[in-house]
Amino acid sequence: STLDPHSFPTRRSSDLTEKKHTWHWVHQAISMAQVAGLHRNPGQTSDRSLCYRIWWGCLIRDRLNSLGTSRPMMINSLDCDIPILTMDDLQEPEDDEMQYAVKLMFIELVKLCQYIEGILSLRHDVMPSGDAPLDQIKVCDETLHHWLENLPPAAKRQEPGLLDTGKVNTAALYRAVLHAAYKYVLYYSLRTECSLTIKLKHGDFGAAWTVDFV
Repeated sequence: STLDPHSFPTRRSSDLTEKKHTWHWVHQAISMAQVAGLHRNPGQTSDRSLCYRIWWGCLIRDRLNSLGTSRPMMINSLDCDIPILTMDDLQEPEDDEMQYAVKLMFIELVKLCQYIEGILSLRHDVMPSGDAPLDQIKVCDETLHHWLENLPPAAKRQEPGLLDTGKVNTAALYRAVLHAAYKYVLYYSLRTECSLTIKLKHGDFGAAWTVDFV
């Protein structure tokens, strides 16, 4: 796929001063996916599952890149009508229990990345209105709590002792990544709330972000 050479470099960490940092390759991959119409519902086509996997993979990279670099998101969910992933879109007949669990974790990460859009957008809102941003954070926090409470058993956080199976446990690795992402989102949400509180108190939105995000 033409998207491959553009999406692979998004996985490397590099200096933010580099001319082509991770965000550059994320932008290239997403732009190509949008031109190909992958953000639209493909209907019952033969490559439906592949389109879903590529698009939702792009969305995950977009959200995590924005979360990690404080750059604006490139994907607006209002521009997309592709349905959310389900296990039917990923599961294959030869999948074993661990492969099933890994794909389940991927679906939950997609959901998590969808839910944080409201928080990530606040960082770049130049015209906040009253207490609306704080209310938006509250709604996002409630949504995240509901997501955590309703995780399927295979995706719920487990004690280390339960992960020792005597072999490489790929599912455990992806489960750890999923919950690490969740914890960082909580931190980001709290940091955003503190910054907005400063703004409401002092009436200087720019200064509020400077205090907390630099």
